[in-house]
Amino acid sequence: AGVDYDEMADKSRQEGALPRIKVAAELENLKTAMAIAPEIKDQLQAQLGGDPIAVLKQRVHEAEEKFRKGYRLAAERVVGDQIPPSRREELAALRERVIEDIAAGKSLAGQDLAGVQLSGEDLRGADFRDCFLELADFTGADLTKADFSGAILAKSKFSRAMLDSADFTNANLGKVDFTDANMHLIRLSGAVLNETTFVNADLTGLVLERGQFIHIDWSASRIEEAKIGSVTFFECKFNQCSFRRSEIGKSIFMKADMNNLNISDANLKETIFVETNLQALDAK
Repeated sequence: AGVDYDEMADKSRQEGALPRIKVAAELENLKTAMAIAPEIKDQLQAQLGGDPIAVLKQRVHEAEEKFRKGYRLAAERVVGDQIPPSRREELAALRERVIEDIAAGKSLAGQDLAGVQLSGEDLRGADFRDCFLELADFTGADLTKADFSGAILAKSKFSRAMLDSADFTNANLGKVDFTDANMHLIRLSGAVLNETTFVNADLTGLVLERGQFIHIDWSASRIEEAKIGSVTFFECKFNQCSFRRSEIGKSIFMKADMNNLNISDANLKETIFVETNLQALDAK
């Protein structure tokens, strides 16, 4: 059966929390129960065919991975516009810990950092792989060579951030704001881009392969010397955008706004434009 994202969003609002699988406390309670009553462990071991805690931990891990994969595809449809009250109380301490860990060269991979406020910070080379980072604020931060691959960043802010050589492969970037960001040589292949904003961003050297991208605003952005392949752009805005010297192959631009588009010296092999506005096209 498919995931009902509307139901997930309603449940999150009712609980005042972000969608998560929470079973750690239940496992601890089970450990306590087995210590008090060894017969419980014997019964579970017979039912599960192995050490109960080890088997259940593995099943929990599999459930978490399944949840993460489904949630990554549409997190922006589930997450509200405000950080849940229960989360706000811990944000100051979370911010300090993240800054200290990055300064010490520690990885933050897989952690729940949703809502963290890191605007203006030096976060060069930070490892945010597979993190939960919904509603995070990286405005004006230096994230050069940061790794966000597989992370869930729905509704986060990166306006004016330095993101040269950052990796967003397979990340969820739904409704993320990259206005005025410097993003040279970033990697976006496999990322979820839905209602994402790249207005006036510099994406020179972008690598973007595979995927369907809907309602994205690339207006006035520089996507020069980029490599784009096997991509469908649906109802996206590229007004005053520059694709100079870019390689764009086997891609489709459908119902796009592309006024004053610059494609000089670009290679558009096997690229199709469907119901697209191409007024004042510069192809010199």
